[in-house]
Amino acid sequence: MTLDQMRMLVQIAESGSVLAAAENLHRTQPTVSVAIRKLEAEFDLQILDRNSYRATLTPAGEALYRQAR
Repeated sequence: MTLDQMRMLVQIAESGSVLAAAENLHRTQPTVSVAIRKLEAEFDLQILDRNSYRATLTPAGEALYRQAR
């Protein structure tokens, strides 16, 4: 887990989307998506629910977000 990944997670949670988080962080959307996927792989859990149009935090993602804050 890196500080950059935590910042990305916080931005996703607070802005409501991966794209908005990327814009706020001056990164590309694929960069943010890949960083979150790597974080998911590292902890072997799903942080984002990608089943709808907008990705939302799972309960595990919410818990990780609270710790990151």
